Amino acid sequence: MKAIIDVDTIFGFWPKDNIDISLEKLLGVIEKQNVSRVLAVSARAIFHDFVEGNDEVYRVSKAHSQIAPAAVVDLRKHFGCLDEVKKRKEQGFKLFRLFPNIHFPINYLPLFRFMEELNKQRMPVMINVEQMGDITQLAPIVADLEIPVVLDSCSWNNMAEAIVLSEDNPHVYIVSGRLFLSQGVEGLVGEIGAERLLFGSYSPLHCFTSAFKCVMEADISESDKAKILSGNAKRILELE
Repeated sequence: MKAIIDVDTIFGFWPKDNIDISLEKLLGVIEKQNVSRVLAVSARAIFHDFVEGNDEVYRVSKAHSQIAPAAVVDLRKHFGCLDEVKKRKEQGFKLFRLFPNIHFPINYLPLFRFMEELNKQRMPVMINVEQMGDITQLAPIVADLEIPVVLDSCSWNNMAEAIVLSEDNPHVYIVSGRLFLSQGVEGLVGEIGAERLLFGSYSPLHCFTSAFKCVMEADISESDKAKILSGNAKRILELE
């Protein structure tokens, strides 16, 4: 059985559809799928109050060792955003997650300043880039950073952008979960190498098994599968 670290999970209440993303549901996925560790965000941090949500995932991580905390900020609120970086780093958070498709555009002055603070504090960042053109806009923002920048929600629509950005920036990584087809994993491994991919499922909102099969059924080496499923998360985000 290969070790699995899922860097893209969520728990709480999903306001858009009647989908169970409760903590109990996430813990059930972890147990059923034999996942070693997950990086989780609180839905409360995304849709309600990022400080309360970050506090919530911190408490959950202390109660459940399988869960590592990821922080969220909504830069539209401005006040307290920069303070969150140092606070959450001291608490042991593994990275910050940004959701431009929900909170703010990528071409946004507060984002430039926030990324500078993350770089100063040596805190990795994961950014949702599901729209075509998002990665292209992101390119000048991340070019001079020295922290890991993880692209989430990459799909066939923006794979070309993701590849070019990754080729030009060795500190950029891609989450595998939204590729949906094993050919997507094969293509990325062939272009940028397995060392640049992280396994993520967005479970329990999305199906864990589909994301897992994309890696396991890809025509790549067993060593490359191990890197994607857990090795890279251990190396890049210090997730054990």
